[in-house]
This record gives sequence, C-alpha cells and structure tokens, in this order.
Amino acid sequence: MAGAPAPVQEAIEMGSYLLRLQAPGHVPTIASICIGRQETAELAIRLPRVERLPQGMLYVPAGPFWRGTRLEFVNGPPRLRAHQDAFCIARTPVTIAEWAAFVDAGPSADQRLPPDADWRIGHDGRAH
Repeated sequence: MAGAPAPVQEAIEMGSYLLRLQAPGHVPTIASICIGRQETAELAIRLPRVERLPQGMLYVPAGPFWRGTRLEFVNGPPRLRAHQDAFCIARTPVTIAEWAAFVDAGPSADQRLPPDADWRIGHDGRAH
C-alpha cells in the first residue's frame, strides 16, 4: 500500500498491555493485547480517518479477546481466545424509544457509510 507506515517491531515481556495509537487525521485508538508464556503476537490495526467515523460513535479495533469462563461451577463455554472484527459503538446509551424512532426514520444520506470505508472489517461485507 503506497504511503503505508512501516511496521513496528517491538519485543515486550509477557503480560497485558493497552496500546494507544494515533496518527494525524485518524481517530486515536486504544487496542489491548495479552502476551502469554512463550507466545508471539502480530497485530495489524487500521485507524479510521476522522471524517469517516460517524458523530457520537467510538471505534473499537479488531483483535483478540477472551470469551467463556474459567470457573468450573458456571454452566458456560470454556475460556478461549477468540477474534472480534472492528466495530463502532455509540458513545452514549440508546433507549428503546430512540432506537425505534431511528429505525422508523430510515437512514438519511449523511448517515450512510461509504461502501469503500477503509476501516470496515466484516465477514458479511457490511459496515460495523
């Protein structure tokens, strides 16, 4: 990709980290990473352009997360590392009444995301 920044390679000790990422013209982003014993990790985090992030939304980058439980007495799936695609989430909670009004109104031209949004990462091809 032309103009793409060079990858950063850094040796870090085992543990959990929060990475604060920023670049001019892009949304500042925080990504988490957990490095276990004898593990290596490779991250490719895309930062959305500021003008592409809808107003009132927060960007959550793609990456690994822990799901399930380690507690034996909880009737649930076992704990395992999974991957989550990038998505946006509202900065503030939305009530059911607000959601119903939004659905009834339908999307306006300024609420539609461009089909070529460079931060869109979804297996179903839809913006998240």
